[in-house]
Amino acid sequence: MIARVRTDERGFTLVELLTAMLIGLVILGAGLAILDRSWNASAEVSDRAAGLASARSAMAQITRDLRSQVCLGANTPIIYGDQNRVRFYADISDGSSRNAVEIREIAYDASARTLVERVWRPTGGTYPNLTYPTQPTVTNLLLERAWPASSGAPIFDYYAWDTSDGGATVRLGTPLSASDAARTIRIVVSFQSRPSNKPSAARRASDLQNEVFVRSADNTSATGGPSCA
Repeated sequence: MIARVRTDERGFTLVELLTAMLIGLVILGAGLAILDRSWNASAEVSDRAAGLASARSAMAQITRDLRSQVCLGANTPIIYGDQNRVRFYADISDGSSRNAVEIREIAYDASARTLVERVWRPTGGTYPNLTYPTQPTVTNLLLERAWPASSGAPIFDYYAWDTSDGGATVRLGTPLSASDAARTIRIVVSFQSRPSNKPSAARRASDLQNEVFVRSADNTSATGGPSCA
């Protein structure tokens, strides 16, 4: 007598098949969601890094310009200053000639969201009676997609020595009056760089801030500002 092994030839029921498909779709959806989130996170990090690199380059140039402030004879370094623009005398030459003093301006355009550097190079005269063109000699785009550090915040803040508290500084109102421009000894620069115009760009923003002291500032003078002769 031959023994036969009986096997269960039953398959999946329709309910079991539908349940398995549903579970598979849930797992697949979860996997795709994780992949999408990872992709967005990677893009956010990449955008933030690119924006930060551009912002640092712009800040380095702005800092270099502001640290190059000089007097033009009896004229103090700052010519004009408000929360979005500062114009000043600067000398970035090797110092071999005082006739190399330029007029430089750093300006923020709130409409275009740009930071721009403008330079007026002397066209004649002898220090301190130098002549400058009406229009900038050079205009450089420093940063695109620039924003204030917070809503309504200034790009430039100006400070002077507080005569009532030695060693402390006091914030000045803008636009700077002639007397306040003459006693400004510190400028704080703050801005935000956003990598794109996407709705999520604010989350990918990089905030930068730096402060520059006017190198000719003299805290022993009557105003505490730059000492020019």
